[in-house]
This record gives sequence, structure tokens and C-alpha cells, in this order.
Amino acid sequence: MRVLSFIPALLLTAASFVAAAPTTGTPSTDVSSCVPAGTPPSSGSGNDAALQPIISIIANATAHITPLSGQLTGLKGSDCTPDNVQGIVVQITAVVSTCVTQLHAAVEVDLTGLDLSNLCITIYGLLTLVCTVLNTLVAIVLLLGKGAVGTVAIVVVNLLHAVTDLVGCLNIFVVASLMGVLGPVIALVCGVVDLLLSIVGGLNILLGVAAA
Repeated sequence: MRVLSFIPALLLTAASFVAAAPTTGTPSTDVSSCVPAGTPPSSGSGNDAALQPIISIIANATAHITPLSGQLTGLKGSDCTPDNVQGIVVQITAVVSTCVTQLHAAVEVDLTGLDLSNLCITIYGLLTLVCTVLNTLVAIVLLLGKGAVGTVAIVVVNLLHAVTDLVGCLNIFVVASLMGVLGPVIALVCGVVDLLLSIVGGLNILLGVAAA
């Protein structure tokens, strides 16, 4: 019985997100893109020492997720099994959750008057990488079809919840002056989260109906 006839429609929706998503987890190194227009050039002091613990937490998460993202992208053909996907996604979720916990525990910093360039670039890098991971999962879940139902669906949903928590934490640091740079990538991440939830939910519903 064919229970995946909804996939063509979902593929069209997924394609719009994949096409719009950054193609790499590496952010631009152009610091000026994270500095509000009209801001005087930095004196070179950095003036972001208070932000370094936050920046380190985010950068550490990026460093740990990067190779896992590569492993996920590298799952081709017979290697793209539910067990292999599950193992990688669980590790990524653990990194994201740890990042959220550490950000919650970090000392609150008053951003007024601080140089936010490095913070902006670091947040952008992590969110871009997360978006790459989620777009890869869109393709994998659609490829696995009914194979994605069950354990894979559970670990993917757990990751999506962790990502939602992460976005909530990072939003604290997205002041008005950075919204033009970080706002679009945050919106994109949230959009792919919603898309994956819809795909997983659709698979569960359709396969549940078929089983009945």
C-alpha cells in the first residue's frame, strides 16, 4: 500500500526552504555586516571582554556540531539507515542542549556600549550550521519515508525542541542593532523547524491511518 503520496507536496515546500538556506555552516568573515550602519570604527580594544564567556559557549557548540553535520550530510545510499541517522542526531541534540544549559547558567551581561561584532558573527555561525543540519534532516526524513517513523522521528523531534530552546536563548542577545543580520537566519531556522515537525507529523498520521 502506498502511504507516502503526500511526499511530492512536501518536497515542493521543503525545496523553498532548502533553496533559501545558507549552503554552508561557515558564516561570513566580514565583521562589518554585524556592525550597525554609521557606527564608528572600533578602536581596536575589542570592548567585548564581558561577552567572551557567552561567545566561547556558542563557538564551542559550533565546533562540536560541525563534524557531526558533516557525518549527517555524508550518509548516502545504504549508509543512510535509521540507526545511523539516530546516532548522529542524538549527539547533535546533546550538544545543543548543553549549549542551552550553559547559556542559562552564564552571568547576565548588559550589552549597552559593548562591541557586539564577535557575538553577532558567532551566533550567526551557529544558527547557519543548525539550519544546514535541519535542511539535511528534511532530505533524510523524506528519503527514509516510513523508516523515519518511530525512533528516528522521536530523536528528530527532540532535536527540534532543543533548537527551539536555543533560539529562545540567543534571542536575548539579538538587540535591535543586530536584528537586520540575525533576524533572517533566526526566521529561517524556525521555518525549517516547523517544516520538519509537519513532515514527521504527516508521516505518523498517514502510517497510523494505513495501519488501521
